[in-house]
Order: sequence, then C-alpha cells, then structure tokens
Amino acid sequence: WYTKECFLYRMVNRALRSLDIEQLRRFASLIVNLSHKLVDEHSRTIQTPTETEPLPAYRGAQLRKSELDRLTNSSGAIICSQGFWSTSRHRHRAV
Repeated sequence: WYTKECFLYRMVNRALRSLDIEQLRRFASLIVNLSHKLVDEHSRTIQTPTETEPLPAYRGAQLRKSELDRLTNSSGAIICSQGFWSTSRHRHRAV
C-alpha cells in the first residue's frame, strides 16, 4: 500500500532525506507505522520454512558514478539510507 501511485511515498521519502523537522513531524505516525509493518513483514518472510534461498529484491535508481562506485565498494557491508527504498521482486520493474 505504501508504493501505490495515489500514496504520499514521495513526500515521506523527501522528508526523510531532507531531515526537515516539520515535515517529519507531520509524517511521524505514518513513518512509525510503516517501520513496524516492515519489521513484521521481515519477520514473517524469514520464518517461512519453505524459503531456503535469499529473496531477491531489485531497485532501480539514478546514481552519479561516484555514488555507484561507493555502493559497489560497499558490497557485503551495511548501507544506511535516509528513506525507504521501494523494491520489486521483478527485475524488469526496477528501472
């Protein structure tokens, strides 16, 4: 429901990236709720006994070469972002 085109996900991500306190206050309950839903979904996904392989998730993004190099060099490391990354299980949708 978060990624539906009718939803405010662009505004929420912009508030997270800009760290605008007023915008973050406006979206605080929504951000908390979304965070809890993501934790719940993660817990549900890893507890599924039939899943033995990692679940692939694809993300399309426009990056500067320097940003891409930094991400490439961070393979296997924890990456912190200021926002929620929308992903897809289908590679062709992640453009």
